[in-house]
Amino acid sequence: MIGQIISYDIASTSQAILASGNFDTVNTVSSSYFAQFDIPKISFSKATHTASESSTSYNIALTSSFAPEQDITVEYYVSGGTASGGDYTLADGTATISANTTSSNISLAIINDEDSESTETIIVGLRNPVNSVLGSITSFTYSIEDD
Repeated sequence: MIGQIISYDIASTSQAILASGNFDTVNTVSSSYFAQFDIPKISFSKATHTASESSTSYNIALTSSFAPEQDITVEYYVSGGTASGGDYTLADGTATISANTTSSNISLAIINDEDSESTETIIVGLRNPVNSVLGSITSFTYSIEDD
């Protein structure tokens, strides 16, 4: 029940509420009790990584704030940087974190060319999560150092 608020008014002390799940907040107002279930937050596990051009591949890690009960997805896309299409291969796509797991990877291929170049960057962004919300790290920068 992602994002659903459940309200229950307790009329006497002989009644009880049994709830399970991850909670963002539990608020008490008078004799009413409210619980809001936590929504998984999907984000990159870190914001940056630097490696030599000779490192021809890298797995960009995605994480969920907790293991969801259902698959969660997020779109990823190249949002900028100084590297050109001849320096790497990464098409826009959708990543999935499967139910009951907390991570997934996006595969980035680096092209090791003979050109003498300064450090170049690839910036990848996240958007349009399904069964989740975006977490705190939604932009990832990969820096390619010339070898």
